[in-house]
Amino acid sequence: MSPLASRLRLLFLSVVLAACAEPAPSSGDASSEPGVDAGTVETPTVTITAPLDGDTVTGPAVEVTLALNGLTLAPAGDTTTGTG
Repeated sequence: MSPLASRLRLLFLSVVLAACAEPAPSSGDASSEPGVDAGTVETPTVTITAPLDGDTVTGPAVEVTLALNGLTLAPAGDTTTGTG
């Protein structure tokens, strides 16, 4: 496995672990939150959208683009509910 692939996997795992580190406080009833259906619980997902699998990157810097579903990205230390 190339060093770049190893770093991308480590980055992806770090983002996933950070997103799942603390469960959001719950009132016990999802229907009490506006816009949340009590019967539907969406699992947050993080996907690397660039570079694509198999792409070759060159240079000292690599731009990695992530797509988040069911989660809002916030700066480190931000404790706003629903962010990670």
